[in-house]
Amino acid sequence: MRQFKALLILSVFAATAFLAIQPVPSQTTSSVSADSILATVADLTGESGFGPPSRFAPLPETALYPQYLKDKLDRLLEPLGGSAELVAFDPEFEVLVGDSIRNPYTNVFASVPGKLADQKPGFFMLGAHLDATAQRDEEFEANFRTHPAPGADDNASGVAVVAEVARVMAAENLRPDANLVFTFFDGEEQQVPETDKFLLGSRVMAERDLSTLEEEFGPLLGFVNLDMVAYNPRQDSLVVVTNIPSRWLANQLIEVYEELGLPNFMMTRAVEALTFSDHGPFWEVGKSAVLIIENPSIQRHAPHYHKQTDTIANTFLRGGSQAQRAGEVVLELVRRWSQSGTTSGLHVTGESILIQKGNRVDAVEFETGDEAVVRVGVTNRGPTRTEPWSVEVDIKVDGVTAETLGMRQGRTPLPAGAAEFLEFPWTVSAAARGGPSIEVKVRAANNDGELETQRVVAVGNPGAELLRAYVYPNPTRFAEGARLHYELTEPGAVRLILMDISGRELGVKDIPFDRVFPDPGTAVGAADLPLADLFSVQDLAPGLYLIRIEQFQDSGSVGIAFARWALLK
Repeated sequence: MRQFKALLILSVFAATAFLAIQPVPSQTTSSVSADSILATVADLTGESGFGPPSRFAPLPETALYPQYLKDKLDRLLEPLGGSAELVAFDPEFEVLVGDSIRNPYTNVFASVPGKLADQKPGFFMLGAHLDATAQRDEEFEANFRTHPAPGADDNASGVAVVAEVARVMAAENLRPDANLVFTFFDGEEQQVPETDKFLLGSRVMAERDLSTLEEEFGPLLGFVNLDMVAYNPRQDSLVVVTNIPSRWLANQLIEVYEELGLPNFMMTRAVEALTFSDHGPFWEVGKSAVLIIENPSIQRHAPHYHKQTDTIANTFLRGGSQAQRAGEVVLELVRRWSQSGTTSGLHVTGESILIQKGNRVDAVEFETGDEAVVRVGVTNRGPTRTEPWSVEVDIKVDGVTAETLGMRQGRTPLPAGAAEFLEFPWTVSAAARGGPSIEVKVRAANNDGELETQRVVAVGNPGAELLRAYVYPNPTRFAEGARLHYELTEPGAVRLILMDISGRELGVKDIPFDRVFPDPGTAVGAADLPLADLFSVQDLAPGLYLIRIEQFQDSGSVGIAFARWALLK
């Protein structure tokens, strides 16, 4: 059967004019305190003498810690009208016998009513898991009742940062239009072998409790999960891990990081099928969620991971500055969600337009008669929008309109910082004849004409994998004369991102499926491209640079390679 690609044109219409996006002014974040974060961590690890030196969830004495966090959130959020509760669930975990197992487990849940709470605008969520383990210590299994499992980095760090954000919000009377939920999950480190269930607390919330919350507050708009944010041996550095549908939320965090300009700190984005933390169950039920972590390759990165040596002294280096940076970025994100004013901020990027067939997103093959969905994500980067707005999608093939998928009305109010994905079912017709790619044009109507942005959607061979990538000559004194060479196992579309050594993005270039440069002796997906054709390199200062090469896979994750190169004087 014939495979093809299509041309997609998308129009966004609103009852009022779409204006240029105004940058969110950066505010001071000195109110986030490393000392306050460390004090909470000292309580959670037992280093302050508050409780036992273990948060291994099956032990009955660890019930002290969910209660501690409930009381803390009650106290912190009271000025904002917030309150906390313990939400019990059966862990179905039989590692201990008789009365020695803690049951039920308890998630900690707290909510702050948004300024528009009576309109059910939805809710954002900040969370982290509260339990710990030392299972990588050889003696832990035989002595788990007495063996310390302090979990300073994993994950007292994430819990303490979320609590610190709550503290500063109350001090600043900071309240988003949408509702805001704080959640600390129990049982993240345990697994039920009989059912292959893990991430117990977050799974209970995603599969059991979420529907009740959405009835009360409106839809879950996005979840930011913090897990292990304290340790890096050389420089403060964090990674925002996202799946493809949640990139809009990860991008907000990266934008906030770039606007803050925090010294000696780097934050990057990674699109990975990484589900070993509490965002995973929310991905499974189709919700937007991201993970903030010190390094996705955690076992290679963190020598104290799941050991009794995961203490403050060993993992909170440089006075806890990395955890403080995490708090500053998340707090500034909450400030974005709390902005007021009248400037329109509806925004569509190429990354927020997805072509989905079954569970496969973007890089898929189509055949006549296939059932697919065009998902258009519209993010509100301005204040809460209450005016009507809509999205219209046409499918074009080889530049010729094949069919109109119709118009969808967007949800109002659309809170500041929120995104809504509108779905357009598409039955692939026999009229399609196959262009090289899907090109997406977004038009926003206003009185002065049209604002337009474009994106080439990588629709093609999803089986291609990256083999190698390099820049040559390297080093070079003349960036305009340098070239990027990369090889795929078979032709495929890629995204190229130019970054400086700190991880700051300097340029993005999409290479569509059909742009293949065969070279005898190399893979059929080889490309050899002048840097000057990809990025604005003529004004680059001497230094070290990276080109990140992303290749989408069947799973929705991406294959990633880096080409490192140096520009000399």
